[in-house]
Amino acid sequence: MNEVLLTILMGTLNFVLLNLGVFGLSHMHRYKKNIKEIQLIGLGTLTFMYVSWIIVYLAQINPFIEPEMIIE
Repeated sequence: MNEVLLTILMGTLNFVLLNLGVFGLSHMHRYKKNIKEIQLIGLGTLTFMYVSWIIVYLAQINPFIEPEMIIE
């Protein structure tokens, strides 16, 4: 269970660092009029990526449907 928690924490850290990178890069942009749009798109993309990753990762640990073994 500790390795599961560690993996989730590392994924969360990556999520936070990627978001900080998006906000940092959007402020380094020389055209300042589209900063909010860039931040919103980056945040939405990274949030979708993180939620998808965590759902798939947790589904592999505790699947809703156990596979059936058919022996003929």
